[in-house]
Amino acid sequence: MSQNEKETRISNIVSQLSLCAEHNVLIYDKCAREYDDLAEVFGFDVPRRIADCCMKNLSLPKGTTVKSCTALDVAAGTGITAEALKKAGFTGAIDGFDGSSEMVKVAATKQIHRTIVQHLALPNHPLPFAGKTYDVVVIGSAMNPGHVPHECLHDFLDLLKPGGILLFNVSHLTTTDPDGQASGSVRRILQDMSKEGKGECILDEVNSLNLGLCCFIRLVVCWWSCYFIRI
Repeated sequence: MSQNEKETRISNIVSQLSLCAEHNVLIYDKCAREYDDLAEVFGFDVPRRIADCCMKNLSLPKGTTVKSCTALDVAAGTGITAEALKKAGFTGAIDGFDGSSEMVKVAATKQIHRTIVQHLALPNHPLPFAGKTYDVVVIGSAMNPGHVPHECLHDFLDLLKPGGILLFNVSHLTTTDPDGQASGSVRRILQDMSKEGKGECILDEVNSLNLGLCCFIRLVVCWWSCYFIRI
């Protein structure tokens, strides 16, 4: 497949996405086998940035090493965020889940995750993982309308051990969020969490991205916010 053909294919995939997570899972099922190849076209860099931020801010209890830490890869897709974590030096066990069964199959072939299962994150849809289990929870480019609902942030925080971190990014001005409401919704939820004493938003970093990466993250994305929360 030529560069132009790949760009056309990406535009076609993006145009089919909607605000319905169940619908989008079917779209990702169809493109799972080519997902990594298409991501490379635009130099998809979010996984590396998240992994680097994770390693810089990982808090290790006295007498422990990174190898003893555990991470959960939310909306793991084909495992590119887990791959980035490993490359950044995270040597602990990584579990993961994704709503697309075909994406999970691709990720499983890489043997990066200790366990990876098919599960669609939705409000009032219990997660298949025990609470207070993980040192790190990462969500790469999935906290957007039609993907992982912002209301699930509470559930992800419950999975963290004391002192654990939740790290995710939010894309702005996406095709499924043309009015850019996603970031505002996340900020309100984080403010409520802070007031309730459930977590502290330590890092709120806005980065401009190159047009290539912007196009891959749902077309015309101009900015992204990276949130780092420690409980």
